[in-house]
Amino acid sequence: RGVLTKQLERDKTDIYSDGTMADYYGIIRYAMRGTKIDDGILTPEGAVSANIQNGEGIPTILIEHCFINGNDYKFVDSDDDIAKLARADANAIISYYQLTKINSEKVIINNLKEENGMLTKIPEKTEKTEFSNNFIISDSLYVEVKGNSDYIGTGTTVNIIHKESGAVINTYTCMIFGDTNGDGKVSSADYVLTKNHIMETMQLDGIYKQVADVNRDNKISASDYVLIKNHIMNGTELKIE
Repeated sequence: RGVLTKQLERDKTDIYSDGTMADYYGIIRYAMRGTKIDDGILTPEGAVSANIQNGEGIPTILIEHCFINGNDYKFVDSDDDIAKLARADANAIISYYQLTKINSEKVIINNLKEENGMLTKIPEKTEKTEFSNNFIISDSLYVEVKGNSDYIGTGTTVNIIHKESGAVINTYTCMIFGDTNGDGKVSSADYVLTKNHIMETMQLDGIYKQVADVNRDNKISASDYVLIKNHIMNGTELKIE
């Protein structure tokens, strides 16, 4: 039935800041306002009307895909059908504004283990310059490695960024078991931090506490700092998975 517009004629007090009558359809009116205003009353109390002349508020269109009566219900009677309509709406907006579609599924991580945004299976003394080779990404993306050390360490943040828009597609945090100070290598400093945590003279928190559990028994005990000490003194391997 085409594109319809309608103004809120019954409420003469409800106008936009440029003096025009507000939209009849509430979803458009509230989005343009930045808040709900009916019969001259601001909701919630104390809210301030958006200044449309200054570009405030959210430009909105109300799309009615079909009628529920008659046979139109067949277009919305399953989650798959509703998803098709949602994708059609999104693609129309993308096409109209000539936006770039960003697909985060084009990120493949090799050699490392990723779980809930955490990256493990990282050997100590992994250089930043080589680390990005573990990521296979599309030409529209690039890898940003953040951190002060020359090595990938516990707490190092890795961002996958869209080149054109600058949007961060994925963010990962690195974990190296035994590296409790985040410098990317297991040394006497990590041994001391782990031992002090056990003796309760200081506390490791968050991800740094997690990597102190080098034997993966879900607790930090003397066996953990012994493993770290033996690794430093004898070169025995620590599990990296």
